[in-house]
Amino acid sequence: MAKRGKRIVKGGLLISGGALGSSIIGFLNTLLMVRILGGGGYGAFSRIMAPAFFLIKGATNIGESQALIRFAPHHESRGEIGEVKAYFTSALIFRALYIGVIGALIIVLSPTIARFVGRAELASSVAISGIFISSFAISGILSAASIALKREWLYLLISTATSGLRMLFLLVFVLAFEAGVLGAVFSLAIAQIIAVLSIFPFFLSYPGLSKEGIKTLPRRVKEMASFGLPIAIQIVLSGLSPEIPLLVLASKGTDLENAFLR
Repeated sequence: MAKRGKRIVKGGLLISGGALGSSIIGFLNTLLMVRILGGGGYGAFSRIMAPAFFLIKGATNIGESQALIRFAPHHESRGEIGEVKAYFTSALIFRALYIGVIGALIIVLSPTIARFVGRAELASSVAISGIFISSFAISGILSAASIALKREWLYLLISTATSGLRMLFLLVFVLAFEAGVLGAVFSLAIAQIIAVLSIFPFFLSYPGLSKEGIKTLPRRVKEMASFGLPIAIQIVLSGLSPEIPLLVLASKGTDLENAFLR
């Protein structure tokens, strides 16, 4: 019992450390971006990314993360590693499928979205934000899996490494190459992609992927949605509430107004 308590405390500290570290580095990234781009440039970045942040809060999780955190430990405790593999595989594939569609739609509709936020000349930046959303969502399911599988150190690694890579690429593309808003958006996307590709091999070793998770995908998605969707809806609603006015401001406000409120 004492060992289990220590395990829970250690896991909680790692998760908290990952969240705190990511927040601190994220804050420094924002300061760096404002410093390099200036108020107007950061406002333009905020306008371009407003639809992406809105979708991240509202459409990148329909319950599979919460369900994975519930189902994977249950089956792992019973020695049913095959079921752990199957649920991880199903959750990952389902997330990749629907978020891939959302990302593709953003790329296709990027000129329209750019006009909506009043920066038609930055359509290419909007298109890159679609790639960022897709990679961010995959990172999210890997973060959930790291908690579900009691590998909280991976959660810490994903959180801090992604934020650190964003800062590195901001310095490279925005400061060194003077790529402006396009460079800032590209920095987010490439950092997220590299983080996912670097972390994913850990999950191939355990729990790994299974054909069973593919064959039974519809059934498992239904089970995960039945359990996780009510929880996800609450999270989505709380996350969307601050993003809705920012999305409206992106289409109506000035660059400086968007910089100030973001």
